[in-house]
Amino acid sequence: MRGVLLTGIIIYLSIVMNSPDQRPPVVGTVMPAATLTQTATRTASHTPTPRPAATLTPTPTATRTPTATRTLRPTRTATASRAAPSATPAVLLAAGDIAKCAFQITPGIIPQVPTTNPAFRTGSANATQAAKTHGTIFTLGDTSNDDGSTEDYNYCFGPMWGHLRGQPNFYPVMGNHDQIADSSGGPFFAYFGENAFQSQGGKYSLDVGAWHVVVLNTNGAIGGGFSTQSAEQVEWLKMDLDAHHNRCTLAIFHNPYFTSGQWPGSASLLNFWNVLYDHGAEIILNGHNHNYERFAPQNPLGTPDPLGIREFVVGVGGASLDQYMNPTPIAEEFKDWSHYGFLKLTLWEDRYEAVFLDTSNHVIDQTQGTCH
Repeated sequence: MRGVLLTGIIIYLSIVMNSPDQRPPVVGTVMPAATLTQTATRTASHTPTPRPAATLTPTPTATRTPTATRTLRPTRTATASRAAPSATPAVLLAAGDIAKCAFQITPGIIPQVPTTNPAFRTGSANATQAAKTHGTIFTLGDTSNDDGSTEDYNYCFGPMWGHLRGQPNFYPVMGNHDQIADSSGGPFFAYFGENAFQSQGGKYSLDVGAWHVVVLNTNGAIGGGFSTQSAEQVEWLKMDLDAHHNRCTLAIFHNPYFTSGQWPGSASLLNFWNVLYDHGAEIILNGHNHNYERFAPQNPLGTPDPLGIREFVVGVGGASLDQYMNPTPIAEEFKDWSHYGFLKLTLWEDRYEAVFLDTSNHVIDQTQGTCH
C-alpha cells in the first residue's frame, strides 16, 4: 500500500513539473536597454531647427520686381506707456516747387514784383489757402524755383509765401533749386533761419501731433542723397527712427523715388526707402516734379504692399506745371498736372486722411489710411 502511494506521488510531481506555464502570454516585444537609449537619442537629434527670418532689405533690380519671398516686419502694437488717443487730430500742409520769379534780377536793384505773373498769382493763392487752413506747413523743396539766390527769396518767394516765414509752424525743405546760387545753401538758410536747421545740414525731425516727422536733404554737397555724404544721412535716419517710437511716421524730402513725372527718381533714394520701410513709416512726401501723384502703399521694390509706404508727389506750389513723361509705376493710383494746390493731411494717433486741395479750396483727390 505504501509503495502504491509513493508511486502515485512521484507520477503527480512528474506531471506538474513538465506541464507548460499557465500565465497569460506577454503582448509585444520588450526592447533591450541599449536599443531604448539609441532610439531616444535619435528622436532628439531630429528636432527641427528654426530658420532665420529673411532680411527686410530688398535688392533693387532693373525692373523693380519683388523677390520670390520676403518676410514682412511685424505689426507695431501699442505700449503701456502710450498716451490715450486724442480726439483732436493734427493738421499738416505741404507743397513744393513754389516761387518762380520769371524775370531778370539784377543784384542790388529792387525789381518790380510781377503780380500779373501766373506763378505769382497761384503761389500767392496757395499760401493764402494754406494759412487759412491752420496747420503745420512744409515746403517740400524748391521754395525758390529759380536759383536760390538772396534776391530770389526776398523778391519772389517773399511776396508770395513770405508772411508765413518765421512762424513756429512753418518748416522749409531744401530742393535742388535752393542751392544753385550757392552749393552750400547759404541764402536758403539765411532767409529761413532757425526753422531750416542749418547746423544739421537741412535734415531734422519733430513731432506733429502724435506723428513723428523726419525731414531729409536730398540735394547739395551738405549731406544730401545725391552727395558722397548720403551714407552719413542714412545712419542719422536710422538713429533718429530708433530713438522715436511713435506709432505713425512720415518722411519728407524733395526728390521722389517713384514717379511718372518729367524727372525720374534716383537710385540713391532707395537707401532712404529701405530704412523707412524697415521702421514702419506710413507716408513719404516729395516735390521736384511739377505735378501731383498719389501711390498705394508699396515696398521699396515698387510692389503694392499693405505694410508699405504711401508716397505723394506735391510739386504744385506755384512753378509752371509739367506733364507726365515717364511710365506709370505699378502702385500709382492718381495723377494730376492741371491744378496748383497743396496736400492737407489730417493726422490722428493711429490713422490719417489726405486731401489734395486746389487754390480755390476745391477737393481734387483724397484718400485715407491706418497706421501699421
